[in-house]
Amino acid sequence: LEELRSKNEILNFVSERDELTQIKNRRGFMEQAMKMNRIYKNRKAIILFADMDGLKKINDTYGHEVGDAAIKAMALILNDVKPDSSFFCLRYGGDEFLLMGSCDNEDEAANIQKQIEKKIDAYNSSGMLPAALSASIGHIISSPDEPQMVMEDYIRTADKMMYRIKQERKRDFRWRKRKVTTGMSQKPAAGSTQSS
Repeated sequence: LEELRSKNEILNFVSERDELTQIKNRRGFMEQAMKMNRIYKNRKAIILFADMDGLKKINDTYGHEVGDAAIKAMALILNDVKPDSSFFCLRYGGDEFLLMGSCDNEDEAANIQKQIEKKIDAYNSSGMLPAALSASIGHIISSPDEPQMVMEDYIRTADKMMYRIKQERKRDFRWRKRKVTTGMSQKPAAGSTQSS
């Protein structure tokens, strides 16, 4: 009986872990979220949704081994910014991650996001990968005063906020690229003179 219990615990542990990153997967997330809800049911919580930028380009340019290394690096970064024991992160799918924990206000949430960005910058400066890590991040703070909202609602809202930020980053990148290209194309015509 003890041996059977031990085997079941091992199976449960494995089934709740993402094989590549060794952080929780979706199943593990739901188990942990329900546990957290029981413990922190009267407190606010942050649900942060992070989506890696340009993973397909990394895979296409450097191969899937480097792409997998980038995914593992992002998981380590998110796992490393957890402010306290209430926080946990998971690989939601492909290049998407969730970070969740007790969080009282937007200032705390902004600080968590800033820490993630700093760690991404530090990782890129280390030169451990030939490609730079980047992520679009959106978040929402849940409230016990909103009993009509369920976990899936919060995740969808955080995902929408992340997607909006990703689109803004893409527009900003295209604008900067167009500005640089336009500036480079404005060369003096052949034979013209420039005033000094």
